[in-house]
Amino acid sequence: FSKTWSFRDSALQKLALELRDRKDADALMNAYVAILMRTIPDKNVQVFHSSAVLLQALCHLAESRLDRGELQAALEPLLPLLAERLGDANARAEKTARDVHLDLARSVGAAFSSNHLLRAPKKKTVPPRVYSSRLQLLAALVTEFGVQPKQASGLALESVAPLAMEWFSNPAAEVRESAVRLIAACYAHVGLGRIEKYLANLRQAQREVFDAEFQRVNGVRVPATPPVAPTPPRAQCIPARGVSAASFQAYAGVESSEEFEEGLSDFRCEFCGREDPNFTLPALDIHYWRECPMLAACQHCEQVIEISRLHWHWLEECEKGEAAIADARRLHPDRCPLCQGRVCRSGVPEERDWQEHLLVMGCPSNPRGRQSFR
Repeated sequence: FSKTWSFRDSALQKLALELRDRKDADALMNAYVAILMRTIPDKNVQVFHSSAVLLQALCHLAESRLDRGELQAALEPLLPLLAERLGDANARAEKTARDVHLDLARSVGAAFSSNHLLRAPKKKTVPPRVYSSRLQLLAALVTEFGVQPKQASGLALESVAPLAMEWFSNPAAEVRESAVRLIAACYAHVGLGRIEKYLANLRQAQREVFDAEFQRVNGVRVPATPPVAPTPPRAQCIPARGVSAASFQAYAGVESSEEFEEGLSDFRCEFCGREDPNFTLPALDIHYWRECPMLAACQHCEQVIEISRLHWHWLEECEKGEAAIADARRLHPDRCPLCQGRVCRSGVPEERDWQEHLLVMGCPSNPRGRQSFR
């Protein structure tokens, strides 16, 4: 394998193009999988994206030539590698990982695609986005494919619900909210009868959060409910200078934190909330690369990363190694990597704290400022 990322990328693109005309692609399945096992974990986002394109082309071609069981056995080694890319600090890599899982679910089976999503991340310490990304993807799979046994192609409630309730105890609000939505997606298919036992140990305030989400599923309009702290309770970060999350939502033009976190819509940036009818996938890529005030290019490797994840990126992921790790060690996790200011007064900043610092207050050292958000 070349040490130059552009050569690796070109080779993957060429393999994907040639695949259409190969009549022996099924016979070479193991060879393709061996290549993808090397390139899916690649730190360069473009190489990972091209790996995903090759995998999707391979699946679509092989599903007409191989028995589903044979295809699943061949692709099984790739699943843990793909699961590890969920929650990636790079916005494009994160979206690519989610798209590949959904494509695998449609071509090879949802239960197969979700196999490694139902396991804890390999690393003991990961940012909250890793958990919330897996929970959001599982909710999307449940919504599309349903729950067994009513939908044979769906996911098993006995696997999904315990995981959601386990991760509901996470201290990060975004993870808890994603866990609630996953349980609600299951509820939409099986009703309260099969869900009730998983909610038995909740405090009253926590149960009310789930009941409110069930009402939304049933089409009942209810007021937005603030996130409930897990057990044991944890002190919440107080936004600097007293700007509330509600102020941010009004500024962004969205009705609630639930709406903001729904994910990427056709015309909205999933990070800063900017809506633009001219947003296409290429236009969004340009927005991520040049404009979005929630993102920044890593000064070491030049990958575009969420500013809130830069500390973790330098510490765990950046291909420049020691130089990036040294920067991470000099930066306290509660401080902005751009201006060095505190993002919240105590504890580790949550998503809403970063939104207020970067979008509402406007980080003074952010070259992108707030102009693309307005």
